[in-house]
Amino acid sequence: MICTAGDEVALTPQMFEMEMRKRDLDVTAFWSIIMPNDYVMLPGFDVDDDALAKRKQRDAKLRVRSIAEKILEHKWERDVVKGKFPKIKSRIIYPLFVKWGVTPSWWKVSDACIGCGRCSRVCPVENIDLRKGRPEWHNNCLSCTACYQICPVNAISYGAFTRGKGQYFCGLDPLES
Repeated sequence: MICTAGDEVALTPQMFEMEMRKRDLDVTAFWSIIMPNDYVMLPGFDVDDDALAKRKQRDAKLRVRSIAEKILEHKWERDVVKGKFPKIKSRIIYPLFVKWGVTPSWWKVSDACIGCGRCSRVCPVENIDLRKGRPEWHNNCLSCTACYQICPVNAISYGAFTRGKGQYFCGLDPLES
């Protein structure tokens, strides 16, 4: 299993392994790849500055190559960045977020919206439709923030939590997507 994160994965590998065991599947290796942070949905969280994001991208490319070599050589290992307080983050904060945070009701669009539809096109679960030129979220939202990140005029918000925060375009040009 390979998981990506802005800084750390906490207990994600263990949680994944438990789910796989329920299906009688074994997990032989875990790796994490640190990527530029794009999490903006809670106070105190924001995207990385440009210099840090570029460094993380450069390091991630090297990490991917290293992991690929290990996979080709069948060198299974458990090499992840758990970070600080992984139990609190995975066993307390995560379930609360899933219960109250993974919902379309927090997503809003301001009058700055230009009706470009990028938010709808980038949604990985096709959860956003345009109605009268404005995004409308349905009930399958994963709270992945792709719609927020890609908006070229920053018209999409997650309640007040994203006010004044940056966007991470993941190498995409929001004007061309």
